[in-house]
Amino acid sequence: FQQQLEHPEFWNQSLLLKLNEPLQEATLNKALFALSEHYDVLRSRFYYENNDWQQEFLTSIPNDSEIITIIVQENDSLEDSIIHISEQIQNSFRLDQSPVWKLAYIECHTGSTIERRLLWICHHLIIDGISWRILISSLFNLYTQLEKGEAPRLPSKTHSANDWVELLQQIDFESQRDYWQKQSISLPLLPMDMPDGKQSMRDQNTLTATLKKELTKEWLDSVPSQYSIKSDELLIIALIQTMFKWCEHLQIQIMFESHGRDAHKLQQENDIDLSDTVGWFTAMYPLIFDNKSINSNELGEILKSHKSILRSVPDQGIGYGVLRWYNQNKSSKKSLNVLPSIRFNYFGQADALFNDSANFTLASESTGSSRHPNNQQDVIFDINAFVIDGELKIHWNYSTTQYQRETIQMLLDNTLDELKGMINYCLGGQHDGGLVSEDFPDMEIDNDELANMLDNL
Repeated sequence: FQQQLEHPEFWNQSLLLKLNEPLQEATLNKALFALSEHYDVLRSRFYYENNDWQQEFLTSIPNDSEIITIIVQENDSLEDSIIHISEQIQNSFRLDQSPVWKLAYIECHTGSTIERRLLWICHHLIIDGISWRILISSLFNLYTQLEKGEAPRLPSKTHSANDWVELLQQIDFESQRDYWQKQSISLPLLPMDMPDGKQSMRDQNTLTATLKKELTKEWLDSVPSQYSIKSDELLIIALIQTMFKWCEHLQIQIMFESHGRDAHKLQQENDIDLSDTVGWFTAMYPLIFDNKSINSNELGEILKSHKSILRSVPDQGIGYGVLRWYNQNKSSKKSLNVLPSIRFNYFGQADALFNDSANFTLASESTGSSRHPNNQQDVIFDINAFVIDGELKIHWNYSTTQYQRETIQMLLDNTLDELKGMINYCLGGQHDGGLVSEDFPDMEIDNDELANMLDNL
């Protein structure tokens, strides 16, 4: 809601599954209603009152809710049918009416071949990446139970998103304010091919780069076992180096987007369980990377310098959002009010949604636009990465009225080249292991002291 979108009701996420077996409409419908009874957020609506948006959880979704559309067709284009029904659903939500999610089951018969798809669209206010995994698993568990004639059952409810928000409001993050203010300074804009361009969603385009399976496996498995770095950290540093070399700025600022549930220490200390909770938990926080503070062009020093910044983020960035949005001091809130030109989100391994015995896989067809064309994009570059079918995919979203396609393709290619070079370096053995003081959070030690200690071992 902070973006004040022209069409806030058209701001969705979608998931398209390829099914190996048919689904029965009546059974699927029962499973979906059982799902909505278990997960409160599936019964939520949003309304504007007293100059603010409110969320309400209904006791049940209306019995006449059309939450599933069935399409069975002969010899028609599967992708055209998916786009057509997706456009209808994407544009059908009203925030003040529950539910703000719908599905479509599509069967396309061509000769003796039958293709089946399940399209699920939710308004982004009720969903995030972790929630998709929970909902998909729960839906098919319920469907299987009902198919066998069993009563629908799911594990005991975990804490709600509201429980988590209330807890965060009670925690004092004030000690982090200076840290986040230093990360929130405004930096020069990135260079543009066409500086007068617009950022409406209708002008957005996405280019994709792919890291081959063998290299993806090395990046995921081999690198962390031979160098002290996480795979997503290495990808982020490859992106950072690409941006430094392209724009020649001394500092780069990135808004990171994480799933917001990785503050395990906070959960454990306050006895909060979010393992089966559905909702939008995303945490966003800015970080500044300083090129002038690195005293060497040696790749090992570059990796350790940027890794130290990534590892020094307190509580996985959750405190930034609490200080920015829940603090009543307007001047303090304003000091954190920054929107970097770049947003980055690593979704992890989408393959984890599935296993060899699953009755479904992710489908490859497009589901169309999940944003209203008149809504504005809030960042210049929106970069999302994930692993699917054993390959790293990087989606780079940009405005075609601000950048030529060739510029973005160059940035994508350079990011992959940087990543490949870093993979080779980490696996080459000619390094010191990449340890930094942030790898030892319980020890009061700086990097120079750590280096001396390691030299004496």
